Amino acid sequence: MREARSGVPGWAWYLAGALVYLSFGFTEMMGSDLWWHIAAGREVLQQGSPALVDTWSYTAAGQPWHNHEWLADLLFYGWVSAFAVPSLVIWKWLLIVVTFALLQRALGRWSGNHGAALLASLAAAAIAAPFLDMRPQLYTLLGVAVLLNLCLDRRPRLAELLVLFVLWVNLHGGFIFGLMLLPLLLFPWGDLRREPLQRAALLVFASAAVCLLNPDGVGVFVLPLVYALNSDSP
Repeated sequence: MREARSGVPGWAWYLAGALVYLSFGFTEMMGSDLWWHIAAGREVLQQGSPALVDTWSYTAAGQPWHNHEWLADLLFYGWVSAFAVPSLVIWKWLLIVVTFALLQRALGRWSGNHGAALLASLAAAAIAAPFLDMRPQLYTLLGVAVLLNLCLDRRPRLAELLVLFVLWVNLHGGFIFGLMLLPLLLFPWGDLRREPLQRAALLVFASAAVCLLNPDGVGVFVLPLVYALNSDSP
């Protein structure tokens, strides 16, 4: 682990970053399905289970409802119930600031340079700007930042990865990108002995296996790929 050193205290770098990250939260809401997510969270709470059937449409009425974002929807509804709809902007600001502050932390720890970590995190926020909408994909950005903190320049514990992925798979389908990133982070590039390779493989396998703990089982692995291969999907 490299120690980040400069004449500026560490908290000042994070404060500067937080102020700029916050500026990316002042955008017009683009997704029209926010209200659907809130209503879906209400449905999960009222039924007491994420395994629902479709009661909202005519052509698919009574069919199993494959809502892979049920936990995000439940959080949406809980937040609105507690703090009202306008307060969702605070939810958005908090997720954006925490996500990119965590990215800045991971990069600073890895590079040993606070300034470089801040600049790289700002570049990441700028690239991600079109997707910083009030939708569940913010949890995937947060998940990537948490994963980098767990794995970059350190050895993650199995329990940490299991908790991360069992939450992530029920928050947003972007968990699949976390599973794609995980082998790159865990691969023992400088030590190709059997033991480090076996440990990395075990962590990847266990992280993938825990993702089966969702209402759709193995089907949850297919849905993100369907979106990714759809030419009409952003």
